[in-house]
Amino acid sequence: MTVTIDLSGRTAIVTGASNGIGRATAILLAEHGATVLAADFQQIRENAERFDELGIVDLACDVRQETELSSAIDQAVERTGRLDILVNNAGIGMVKPVEEVTEEDWDACIDTNLKGAFFGCRHAVRPMRATGGGAIVNMSSNAGLLPRSHDPIYSISKLALVGMTRSLALCLAPDRIRVNAVCPGPVGDTAMMNADLESATDPDAMTRAMIAASPLAAAWDRMIAPEEIAASVLLMMTAAAAWYSSQASTESSLFHGALDALSKGDHAGARSEAGRLRSLNPANSRANAFSENIARAQAYDHLVKALAAWLDGDREAARNAVGAASDELPEEDALEKIAEQMKEAPKE
Repeated sequence: MTVTIDLSGRTAIVTGASNGIGRATAILLAEHGATVLAADFQQIRENAERFDELGIVDLACDVRQETELSSAIDQAVERTGRLDILVNNAGIGMVKPVEEVTEEDWDACIDTNLKGAFFGCRHAVRPMRATGGGAIVNMSSNAGLLPRSHDPIYSISKLALVGMTRSLALCLAPDRIRVNAVCPGPVGDTAMMNADLESATDPDAMTRAMIAASPLAAAWDRMIAPEEIAASVLLMMTAAAAWYSSQASTESSLFHGALDALSKGDHAGARSEAGRLRSLNPANSRANAFSENIARAQAYDHLVKALAAWLDGDREAARNAVGAASDELPEEDALEKIAEQMKEAPKE
């Protein structure tokens, strides 16, 4: 298959498009031929020249207001007669402990990150259905796959956004409308990230901690660029992604996959996912600790089987199970001693 990225004749709306990932996405889609409407509650003067060069329409839109989302989509259809692409990128952060979150905080975060995305999808259905389908990309976060303790409300909003993505992908598949989410790690040079760093007591330390916590960012020893996330969105518009829907893409999906396998008792699958994660960055302490915990869980299962076999009088099976546990944790001297003692025990 030859993958082409020609979006000529297609119309896109990108929300939160005045800076960061949204701006980079609007520009990249326009560079590949799409007619792009950049929707944001604020218009930045510095964008005017580049947007004008690419024919990007700068559109005022507060995604917390359903009527403004509906109006933005209507304007897209009025201009070109269609809507093919919707990128729900608008979002805000919320770094507060649970006990300090107010109702206003909750409403601001949920309305922007979740409600705005849902009603964007809702109003995109009709014009996309009319032209035989379309592609929706929701901008989530690695917090949408693995919640974080320092920004619980933000994590809740992004977890819900991933769930919404998967649900709507099923609902809209009969109309050939694909719905996916992109879940980035730490992205530099965005309004959200810049605000977090400006409020930090030690911005450099915060930057290093964010990079270290993300396997791919740590592997490259830098934050992710907005343009790199925009490229992931563009990929969703290619022929290669024609059957790609209901997905949440991020390196953190390896953690999610390992946890899912572990919850089902599939230790081999969990270790496989954890191994892939470790291979991205062997020095990542979180990935290493996770792999070790999976090994301990599997060793524990072997020990339970060993005890059951021993009580049933099946000494050989018990010895083999303890040996398997020792193989999982070769540095555990206690397991090695148990295995030796069992070998020396008289056979019945």
